[in-house]
Amino acid sequence: MSIDLLALLQEKVGGALNNFASSQLGESPSMASKAVSQILPALLGKLAGQTGDASRMTQLFNLVTGPQVDSTLVDIEPSLLDKGRQWLSLLFGDSAGLTNLLAGRTGLSADKTGTLMAAALPMLLGVLRSQVQTGKLTQPQFVSLLSGQRGLLDRVLGSDLATALGLGAVAAAAPVAAEARPAAAPVTPPPVRAVTPAPASGGWMKWLWLALAALAALLLLKFCGQKPVDTTAPASAASAESVVVAPAEPASVPASEPAVVAPMASEPAMPATTAASETGAAMTADTTASAAATTDLAADASAVKYENEVLSFYFATGKTDVDKMAADAVSADIVALGKEGKTLVVSGYNDPRGNKAMNEELSKNRAKAVKAYLVEQGVPEGKIELRKPTETDGQSGSLAQDRRVDVKAE
Repeated sequence: MSIDLLALLQEKVGGALNNFASSQLGESPSMASKAVSQILPALLGKLAGQTGDASRMTQLFNLVTGPQVDSTLVDIEPSLLDKGRQWLSLLFGDSAGLTNLLAGRTGLSADKTGTLMAAALPMLLGVLRSQVQTGKLTQPQFVSLLSGQRGLLDRVLGSDLATALGLGAVAAAAPVAAEARPAAAPVTPPPVRAVTPAPASGGWMKWLWLALAALAALLLLKFCGQKPVDTTAPASAASAESVVVAPAEPASVPASEPAVVAPMASEPAMPATTAASETGAAMTADTTASAAATTDLAADASAVKYENEVLSFYFATGKTDVDKMAADAVSADIVALGKEGKTLVVSGYNDPRGNKAMNEELSKNRAKAVKAYLVEQGVPEGKIELRKPTETDGQSGSLAQDRRVDVKAE
């Protein structure tokens, strides 16, 4: 996309940040302007430097499109600074290194630089939210928008800071990823040497061949009549049962083609300590259903979204782990309703592959994990109801959508 996000940020929020740095941080207008002109591209560059990380981009997109980001911000209040510090930690981890790096460039103290960063990040996310809403951008389009800023940001920030923010690494990796891999040189098999049988000769040679043939036949009969001796140590029953023999590849497939492994027909086995293990289901499910779901398996990752007043936790295949970092970014509204006395109804689902009874247990365990997360956020346990849906098997047509737990307030 051709949108210059940096120019848009300066236009939309640059003035408010300059005023904040002057009035609240006590800096001169020139120092304030210099600091803002360094911090805005650095924060945008840090986000653009993460476009190669799919999980980070999902987390960022969920935050930008969630209810906590405001695209109409004009004032910087203390509550906004608290959000900014929380989101700096959420999106960048330990931002102390970035803060000290920018402090050296802005001329401000590390404390003032950190405060200005905390003020700038929510306003930056608000501008991104406005772009997503105006352009009705999907997540891939949003990632493309950020990725398209790398060249400009590299020039504005300088190569040293751009590299520190991850822009240099991303830019350097791109040509390598795009470069076509040279085709392997064809291997010509050695010519087959024809073996021409010697012409039959008379006399003793004829009887020698017959004797050798008879001896070979006797040895073969003796060998076939013996029972093979197993020289290996006996394996335990548990390990013997876990051996799976793969079917032989059909002879019609050319040797040069890579083998295609069909996806498993159910969610893979969970750890042995989990009650809802799907080991048996993985071996007995209908392979036709799994083949139809091949494209959906690419989305096999955890995520959390808040849409239409429903908080949805998405799980990787066979897993019950809650993505707490993603949940923290979008769960505030539902958690607040629970703390205010609303009942939070938690319902678990699973994708339709595998053993139905085991998958229902998996759905229940996922719902319990979400309940535990809500309790950690301060929602009273008595205000959380685990409610089993009429059908736990998802009906959305998407395996990734089916592996979820929904939370609604009543």
